[in-house]
Amino acid sequence: THRLFSPARSCVRRTRALLATTAVATFAVLAGSGTAQAADPAQLSIADGVVVKFGSGAGLYVRDRLTTAPNVTFTSQVDDQIGGQLGTTAGTPKRGDWLGVIVAPSVLPTGLVLNGLSVRYAGGTVGLPSYLNGGAALSLPGGAYSFSKLQLLNNTFGVRVVGAGSPTFSQSRFTANATGLQAEQGATPSIGESDISGNTDYGVRNLNPATIVNAQGNWWGHASGPRDTVGNPAGQGNPVSAGVNYGQYLPAEPVLTCTMVPTAGYVTRVRAIQLQLDCPQAAQYRIAEQSSFSTEPWLGMEGTPTVANVTLSPSSGDKMLYVQFRTAQGSTATFT
Repeated sequence: THRLFSPARSCVRRTRALLATTAVATFAVLAGSGTAQAADPAQLSIADGVVVKFGSGAGLYVRDRLTTAPNVTFTSQVDDQIGGQLGTTAGTPKRGDWLGVIVAPSVLPTGLVLNGLSVRYAGGTVGLPSYLNGGAALSLPGGAYSFSKLQLLNNTFGVRVVGAGSPTFSQSRFTANATGLQAEQGATPSIGESDISGNTDYGVRNLNPATIVNAQGNWWGHASGPRDTVGNPAGQGNPVSAGVNYGQYLPAEPVLTCTMVPTAGYVTRVRAIQLQLDCPQAAQYRIAEQSSFSTEPWLGMEGTPTVANVTLSPSSGDKMLYVQFRTAQGSTATFT
């Protein structure tokens, strides 16, 4: 018997799709096999691997505490790619299908733990009360919030930060939105080691240029950096507004938010297994039972996700597998 060791979890990852149709004026009403627990009306924890789907006019309004484990996804009810098809016909998701996550000023930084969260097709305003700052996958006040490994994809705005304060974002993806991040009313968020690309209007926009947004050390979709008609007219990456410090931009796409999951679970009686590899930025991968890769060949990613065939070494017992991903520009990163 071979047991594949995962430092994050030791059982098969379960993914469930939950449909939330409650209005944003309430905190959230989520139900489904104990995967989302609300200890009181203003506290919610969501377990690893859960997919929550929202209809038009629905979203999450956080007044006290929200905690999501890694690999949680919030998306549109017509997003069939994640969590399967819910309707009788195939869905066609689009930006603004649902409201997004809206954080109240009363929420302390310790009350918002969203590392590893993916938010898709949000940023709608249908049914949004006029007193709430929404219209984004994540709308929050300025404050000392800290986020890592967020995936904000195909939204109207990835993030809106409204009001003085400096939330930080690292190792995150702001891609395929209309605007990746927008700072308003003197907000000074900080973004680093992240992918800001494929956004159609702005990668980062600052509506108050006198207060500088720190966006140094990011990938903007092109080695020449972001497009700034004044400071970097030759840049071919995502546009930026005035008031954004984009210095020391990355010359190659970083490898972020990648995963490797056994398709048949973490315990096997056979040596030939399959692994599901999910790494949107990667062009190639290689797998080994040791972290020092040597003779293992690079193989092409066939899509996201890619299923890889692996033969384990003969001896029984725990196995630690390593996967190394490489982008088209040559950046590499190793995951277990």
